[in-house]
Amino acid sequence: MDTVVDQVRKLAAAADEAGRKKLLDSLRDLSYAIETPYDTLQRFAGLHLQITVARIGVDLGIFDALNESKEPLSVATLAEKTGAAPELLGRILRALASYGQIKEASKDHFTSSSTTAVLADKGYQGGIHHFFDTVGPVLQQLPDFLAETQYADITQSDKTALQKAFNTELPGFIWFPNHPERFGYFQQLMTVQRAGAVNWLSVFPFQDELGDFQGKTVFVDIGGGFGHQSLSVKEAFPSIEGKIVLQDLPQTLEHVPPMDGIEVMPHNFFEPQVVKDAKFYYLRNVLHDWPDDKAVIILKNIIPALGPDSRILIDDMVLPNENVHWQATQTDLTMMAALGSKEPGILHCLFEGYFVTHHDRMGPAQDIFGQLWKEYAKSDSRYLASDSFVVSIEMITVFLWGPLCLYVAYLTTINHSLKHPLRVIICMAHLYGDTLYYATSLYDYYVNDISHSRPEVLYFWVYYFLMNFVWIVVPAYLLYNSVCLMSQAMERFNGEAGAKKTR
Repeated sequence: MDTVVDQVRKLAAAADEAGRKKLLDSLRDLSYAIETPYDTLQRFAGLHLQITVARIGVDLGIFDALNESKEPLSVATLAEKTGAAPELLGRILRALASYGQIKEASKDHFTSSSTTAVLADKGYQGGIHHFFDTVGPVLQQLPDFLAETQYADITQSDKTALQKAFNTELPGFIWFPNHPERFGYFQQLMTVQRAGAVNWLSVFPFQDELGDFQGKTVFVDIGGGFGHQSLSVKEAFPSIEGKIVLQDLPQTLEHVPPMDGIEVMPHNFFEPQVVKDAKFYYLRNVLHDWPDDKAVIILKNIIPALGPDSRILIDDMVLPNENVHWQATQTDLTMMAALGSKEPGILHCLFEGYFVTHHDRMGPAQDIFGQLWKEYAKSDSRYLASDSFVVSIEMITVFLWGPLCLYVAYLTTINHSLKHPLRVIICMAHLYGDTLYYATSLYDYYVNDISHSRPEVLYFWVYYFLMNFVWIVVPAYLLYNSVCLMSQAMERFNGEAGAKKTR
């Protein structure tokens, strides 16, 4: 067994971050696979107890004491340091050791483990308080809250399990700053949140994108908390010209220590951005805290401040559609329960809705949707020219066919017969719209000698032809299917009606 453990340690030491996480997940899955049913129950039973004893350990300063000591400490010594009763403290220490949070060196003597060093860090201690004091009560109320709301989607920040847990009508991010102790722990957590993750400055070409920018403000850290990302930029580019601005709510900024070269500015991102023409407007872990409609407002408040060279940088977590890592789902459900937010997915109607509302300023757009539309425009330049046909057809799609598709999807889930006639309408609309889309483009090409697409295979055959041809093939099949079923239903109805007349 020791040989196997040594091999695992060597694999972990040689692995990169992705490999380390994969190894960790594989070991977790193996652990689950060899559990007995009672082992599984005991694992679930102890989940809340683990963070409970960790919270007690933080409060008593146990992790600090063991981490600072080079030698194991006795229960008696720790009792003197903490003021706790020796017998009670011994039980707590043994529980901490059983969960790997500290080590039991010998009878009634304890020392630090790798986890002890983590829990002695003020940032992670803030995390223990935050998840126990604030998140814990919210998750405790989540099952009852979902049952009371008949398991409907949580989309409003003032109608979540947080309101039930803390008996408030305020949205979480209004309630939260009004509780300074809880908010302080959260801010401590933010100092280490996503620690170990790849630094965004190592993957984003900051200096190249900055170029010869001559504006007054280089970097606006929106909702930047204690300014760790602002500091990262300053440290990475110490000779940078132009201001670095940290923005957050006043109750957050009053706890921020002075930072050389960084301007601290109170700002609510639900109000219009006051710093104009900056190069980078940066949002890290901001949008996932809010429902989609609020996230849109946050982004819209930046748009009027953008200059011709401005960029919006979104540094956040995006969930894949399958095989989501447990850490990501943990964040997703916690945000949903407390704030009514969702980790964002690019929905078809939202994507086209962006074009409808931004078609006249697509050229300078630097956000993700703008970049995607400009990439697609290489297959049809009309999307960069506010062409009346494509704007009209997309507007009809967004405001009529999109919502109707969602309604038909709902009817399909409940197997309602109305889905078939509505599906016929939608499919005919898609077939007609796609036919016009191809026809107008081909007319311009053959009659007016105007080509809207670049000639490369990717742009013409993949983007222009194939991606749009799907909207002919699929609607044609669904149309055929619904027409056949409706025809069969009418035949049965006519047959039954004829039989009644005969009788």
